[in-house]
Amino acid sequence: AGQDGQDGYKDPSLVPKAEAEFKRAEAVLAEAKKKAAETEELLLMRRQDLKQAEAAAAGKDAMNIGQVILLTELEDLIVQDRRGKLAEDGRHCLVIDPTRMANKVLQYADLQYLNSLYPNDMDPENLRYMLVRAIRFGNALAFDLMDMDKWDRLSVAFDRVKSGIWMKIIDRSVIEKKLYEDLLTAEEKEQEEFKPIQWVPEN
Repeated sequence: AGQDGQDGYKDPSLVPKAEAEFKRAEAVLAEAKKKAAETEELLLMRRQDLKQAEAAAAGKDAMNIGQVILLTELEDLIVQDRRGKLAEDGRHCLVIDPTRMANKVLQYADLQYLNSLYPNDMDPENLRYMLVRAIRFGNALAFDLMDMDKWDRLSVAFDRVKSGIWMKIIDRSVIEKKLYEDLLTAEEKEQEEFKPIQWVPEN
């Protein structure tokens, strides 16, 4: 009695138990992600502190924020960094423009432009391809945050491309040749413009 054909005995408690274990595992994962995000934010803050300390030790303006530039200077100073100030500083640049005219300039500039609110822009394959182009051709990778705090969204989106890659973008280690090769598809590795041999550190 109680036998379920040739498959053994029925145990109606198995499904509820499995569901409970699954929910517990989900809760553990959610907590781990939360702690990871907090740790990532703390690491970024400490890295910024280090940059400021290094700048202060060198007698430079540790913050250097709030510099006003003209829209006509945006291409030269930010996109192309023709004066080399951004490269010398080592930090990423935040452009604030209440008129939103700057984003019009950046959309048509020689860089990889992504809108954080557009699903197509945030698609993992599109992010991967844009990142590949930025590394290969030495272009800037620009994010339009649309006046919203989208830091977590960017981190999650890029981690769908490759785990941990957002932090590598932040600390600039993303430009390493090995990582560039890992980001390429099999087809791209055979294309002349993307072949790993085309990677140069100067980019």
